[in-house]
Amino acid sequence: MSSSGWAQYDSILMDIKSVNNLDPQPLLSLSISNGLTITDQILFISLTYQQTSQFVAGNLYADIKLKIGDLVTAKIPFLISVSNSVTKVA
Repeated sequence: MSSSGWAQYDSILMDIKSVNNLDPQPLLSLSISNGLTITDQILFISLTYQQTSQFVAGNLYADIKLKIGDLVTAKIPFLISVSNSVTKVA
């Protein structure tokens, strides 16, 4: 990522999907001011209890799409591991 950090992007989107079903329709979508917040050079992800209660134990696929205009210029994929009591980012 360049030295201008998150500010260089027009939009930042995050989709969370089941690893068993990567259909275009995500379980949850987040964007700036809707679950994603930027403070200085840090991207914060905020999920409500109601949002996380729909996740069942297992792995979820997530990706953050960084867009300039209509073009996705970068995609950051990762897994979220969900257990009965703890959720952690892998």
